[in-house]
Amino acid sequence: MQRRKFLKLAALSGLAVGSTVGTPAHARGPGHGGPLLVLVHATGGWDPRLVCDPVLDPAQNRVYTKIATAGAISYAPLPMTRRTTGLGAASTNALMGSTEFFDKYATRLHCINGIDIGTVHHDEATSSLLTGQPAEGALSIAELLALDSGLPHLASHRGVTSGVAPSATLPSVDPHQPFERSCDPDACLGGRVRDALPVPSSPAPPIELGDELQDLQRFMRQADVALAAFEANLAVAVHLELGGFDTHGSHDREQVTQLGKLFRGVDFLMTTAERRGLTDRLTVMIGSEFGRGPYYDAPQPFAGKEHWPVGSAMLMGRGVVGNRVSGATDAQQRPYPLSGRTWTPADVHRELGVACGVESPSA
Repeated sequence: MQRRKFLKLAALSGLAVGSTVGTPAHARGPGHGGPLLVLVHATGGWDPRLVCDPVLDPAQNRVYTKIATAGAISYAPLPMTRRTTGLGAASTNALMGSTEFFDKYATRLHCINGIDIGTVHHDEATSSLLTGQPAEGALSIAELLALDSGLPHLASHRGVTSGVAPSATLPSVDPHQPFERSCDPDACLGGRVRDALPVPSSPAPPIELGDELQDLQRFMRQADVALAAFEANLAVAVHLELGGFDTHGSHDREQVTQLGKLFRGVDFLMTTAERRGLTDRLTVMIGSEFGRGPYYDAPQPFAGKEHWPVGSAMLMGRGVVGNRVSGATDAQQRPYPLSGRTWTPADVHRELGVACGVESPSA
């Protein structure tokens, strides 16, 4: 029996699978040592044409005039300037351009394009992003890992859960408070980090960004809390969000700005995971509930794009073969069979499950 099927049947039957359910963190030993999962959610619907499914059609893209490549991956080159973001100089410099991001991570990235999501409704599409299924109550990879380990998965306020696996709410952080008050991992987790770690984690500088980047600051602080929980053997998965992608107006400027924040946030996640010694165990999925497009809704410079039921996702980390692109779209941004197949959210989660060890590679 596939591990996923066993864990799902065990959960539905009420069988306690993880040997550490209900066990205090300090009594579990140094940690379960298994896979860890981060789901990075660009909420609102990002534009794949500005990420890893680029096109030069000016009816679909007014931002760049050439397609860039890093290894086998084609991507949209998005420079972070005051003109493209509308932010001040300090805030703009804090963002990460797509060239810097893909040059750094292409060898670790599996980009999946042309994902046939089948809906443009936020709730259904968010469920598909987080579980591979549009219906509520589907068991996610995060929950399967929680069942297997007995450790909870951390959900944001929009987290989708079936309720059968150990879970906890990701502590809310206030970006307007000083770092020491709003996001010290030990304080956010009720002293449990200190109790669970025999040796304190390596100190990191406070995460303090300007007023224009409060959403990025919140994302980075929550990522830091989640990774501290991973290191302390207090959690096994987390759902992180960065909003601002529902661009029915000012599409180009808002998408570019939010993608610059997203790339910087993911880079912070990966570098912090390395500092905490978690890189070899960490699998990351970066995606959005659906795409946008294919065309602008007006000729004006600050036009928007509407919801579109075709999207892209990126996987990286443990169990992921990088420098790879799967799936494609045609000129009208519809799923196009590449190597004889198109992708669905269920396919993406099967790939994710293989990386995390809860799916058979032959499934």
